[in-house]
Amino acid sequence: MAAEHSASPSRRTALAVVEAFNGMDIDAIMSYRSKDCIRHILPSTLGHPPTDNMQYRAQLEKLKPIFRNFRLDVKDMLEDKEAGRICMYLRARADTMAGEYINEYMWTLSFDETGTRITQVNEFVDTIMNRDFWPRLSMAIKEWQKAQAAQTAPGTNTS
Repeated sequence: MAAEHSASPSRRTALAVVEAFNGMDIDAIMSYRSKDCIRHILPSTLGHPPTDNMQYRAQLEKLKPIFRNFRLDVKDMLEDKEAGRICMYLRARADTMAGEYINEYMWTLSFDETGTRITQVNEFVDTIMNRDFWPRLSMAIKEWQKAQAAQTAPGTNTS
């Protein structure tokens, strides 16, 4: 407990973000980002464009109902206090419509001078998971949406 109190503001912020993800508290996640924070999903060969806060919030809002029991675990964390950066190795697990989601991330978080706001996120993702799981999840979501629409269509008995 004493170690947590003596942790730098950046380290406390990084760990608070992880806890916010574990609670899927989007407002809390966003509260730790600077107004001009940009997220980059890497490697760049995946073709994901950088996202600003508005785009990132929209992505989280879309994913929140899909990921149940989401959990991020910090496996390693390195801090460069002079540069105002933290690098974290994380593992994620969740239940989804397409089955179990298991992923690994490497986050490099850059902080403002106070260490309480993240100014940039470089997020390396598991390329195999990105290539194989996300299309499967997307298809499962479309099927679920189609089934929901069929249940609420006029003349359909929903009782």
